[in-house]
Amino acid sequence: MKSSPNRVLTVGINGDQKFLNSCSFALEQLGCGVKEYDYYQKFLNKKHLFLPYVGDITEKINYLSINNELISITQNFKPDFILLIKCNPVFPSTIELLQKKFNIKIFNWNPDNPFNRLNTNWLHKKAIKHFDIYFIWGKFLVGMLENYGAKEVVYLPFCYDPRFFVPVSGIEEKDKIYDVVFIGTWEKERELELENLTEFNLSIWGNSWENLKSNSPLKKFLKGKAVYGQALSEIYAKSKIILNFIRKQNGNAHNTRTFEVPACRQFLLTARTKEQLEFFQEGKEIECFGDLIELKQKILFYLRNPKLRAEIANNAYLKSYSNTFKNRMSQVLEIYKEATYCK
Repeated sequence: MKSSPNRVLTVGINGDQKFLNSCSFALEQLGCGVKEYDYYQKFLNKKHLFLPYVGDITEKINYLSINNELISITQNFKPDFILLIKCNPVFPSTIELLQKKFNIKIFNWNPDNPFNRLNTNWLHKKAIKHFDIYFIWGKFLVGMLENYGAKEVVYLPFCYDPRFFVPVSGIEEKDKIYDVVFIGTWEKERELELENLTEFNLSIWGNSWENLKSNSPLKKFLKGKAVYGQALSEIYAKSKIILNFIRKQNGNAHNTRTFEVPACRQFLLTARTKEQLEFFQEGKEIECFGDLIELKQKILFYLRNPKLRAEIANNAYLKSYSNTFKNRMSQVLEIYKEATYCK
């Protein structure tokens, strides 16, 4: 009996947050031979192809190429299992072919909500029932996926990559130049929430904030586009309070910020959700708010209490070690072994 898989094929898009690469690196740390297939890189800056009466068929051609390449890579690499990170372009027929022809397990870990039309497509939803195991970050999505026909659904929370999210040394309270920080993509709901906090010294980074209305009071607080990895850790280090708004699509769950901020030993003030409180204790390791009044009260209180902020941030930091990509990939490997050898 194998003690662990020797070869794992990871498939997805790295993008700015490099979720795919973090999974690959963690699997390598655990002793696996890993081949990473970032299918998006091949199609960057590729010219679009238009046909008369049909229009742009570039996506169809790209999707077909991705599936053919995935089959070819699998045939040459011969992985013990494949871990797909969402992968909207993968055909259900490709999943079936890989399972039958190569007798391997195919898992999917989706870092988005598969039922949110902005983050999925009809192809992925059709493929859900074909994966051997579907890993999902929110407990509220487990039953929905099961009802949709998934073979087996496993709750696998978000996490952080310690290569990028670490405490920055040499930063003291006097170096914290940002009072209240929010880092994230513009959304109308976030705009409205932050407009209620303009009496504070806000600092906002993220994409699409040009969508603010022309007279928005938030414009003077914009610092720049989205920031990732080590650069994000450096901003956190210079921040007194880091805000975290949980998107509606994340339900009563959590997001990556839930773990990234504590990993940097910084103070997190987040919308209160059930799942976040399963990871961190409110008032001791993180702070939470349920409405605007509570949010403002806690901002005022913690701006005036830097020692308490630091104590809470340090407590969360000590808890963060169990929420790395290595921990999550270790869970995936254990589940693989159970599914493969312990029947």
